[in-house]
Amino acid sequence: MASVVTVMGSLAYRSAISSTESTALRSILQAYTVAATDNNGALLEGYSDNQGDTVTGTDGVPITWPASSRYVWRLVPYLDDAMGHQ
Repeated sequence: MASVVTVMGSLAYRSAISSTESTALRSILQAYTVAATDNNGALLEGYSDNQGDTVTGTDGVPITWPASSRYVWRLVPYLDDAMGHQ
């Protein structure tokens, strides 16, 4: 009986992880699309050489170059919109 409970618990855990990852990916893809829309259809570059780029992290702290040059940090302003928070 304990082994059945363990297996069922493991399957439920994997399903929850998969669902969480799918939701996160959907949010990132939506943010990427919104960023392109805001930039007249231009896709976000993977890396920016603009050393003046500064973005604000999720905790409100500014993230400066070179970290801000990566597309992941440049998507942060769009993540709230993608997740339905404003």
